[in-house]
Amino acid sequence: RFQIIDPHGDVVDTLTTDEKGEATSIPLAIGVYTLHQTYGDPKHEMMEDEDVVLIKSDVQKTVTFGPYNDDEKMIEIELTKRSKETKKLLNDAVYELWTTKSRYDRETIREQAEKWQVCPFEMCLDLSIWVDGIICDYNYVFDPNVHLKRFFGENISGDYIFLIDEAHNLVERGREMYSAGISRQSLVALRKKIRKRFSKLARTLDKANRQMMELEENLAETGKGYQVLPNPGVLPITFLTISGELEEILEEKELEEELRREILEFYFIVRDFLNVSELVDENYVVYTENNAEEGFRLRLFCVNPAENLGEYLKKGKSAIFFSATMFPMLYYRELLTTDRDAYGIYVQSPCLLYTSDAA
Repeated sequence: RFQIIDPHGDVVDTLTTDEKGEATSIPLAIGVYTLHQTYGDPKHEMMEDEDVVLIKSDVQKTVTFGPYNDDEKMIEIELTKRSKETKKLLNDAVYELWTTKSRYDRETIREQAEKWQVCPFEMCLDLSIWVDGIICDYNYVFDPNVHLKRFFGENISGDYIFLIDEAHNLVERGREMYSAGISRQSLVALRKKIRKRFSKLARTLDKANRQMMELEENLAETGKGYQVLPNPGVLPITFLTISGELEEILEEKELEEELRREILEFYFIVRDFLNVSELVDENYVVYTENNAEEGFRLRLFCVNPAENLGEYLKKGKSAIFFSATMFPMLYYRELLTTDRDAYGIYVQSPCLLYTSDAA
């Protein structure tokens, strides 16, 4: 077992090797670290503290220590850089990009991906853990389905500073990310296609359909276009059963491609509905409506996304929201953060004079 100690004397990670003698550390910044052994085979002397230098060009290298009193052989430790998610070695495409460029814009990424015939998105993901700053869309940070798990997954955080441009747009985007809905029409359509082959799922879909028909009748009695409900009722429980049955069906290898696609689409709708149903609180409005495109549907609408956005903001150290149209400021503060100590300032935009040929 080894500790990795930074120049300040802080233990940044503890490694326990497996039966192959391998262990994977957390992402480490370039610099000097001390490797300190805390446990080992009692038949051998403990390794003395050794300094390891990580430099920008390192992808795979061997460092040699020793020999020690009980063994004339040198101790060799192989250091490799691996993707945090895939555990794969930093590939040649990323290595070349990392060692020859200091800025990774769209054009640079595209050219490198074409040169090495690799997926540009996957290459960006492998590259992202080594860079100082990432420019991306809101959803890679805040969307529960799309966020980058290597940075914002469960129990993962970092010394991130969020600079959120055009922050007035994040309110509507946040509402979309944390809302969900499901239509009765989608239930009926899928049931027609699977009822003969998957009778168990068809029966559960029937149950959900009856529950939604009851809500639809209640809506009709009001004579309005929508009805606000206190909560989603028993439907999340029924959809939880449906979700499990869909997962079993999707594991079948001989499922026709077209049917698999339709089942998968409905599965994602159900999954999103279930995930959002767990978030429903005073920041939500649950309602039914007759939608022009989808027909009757149940909607879980996030009115105030601040609480949900905050779960991701807490994974970093600080956040700055800025926009030229964030008025009134108190309104946006209420919808973007739950931190009542957060403050806002008005800054005059600089006045720039361009020549006549400037775009």
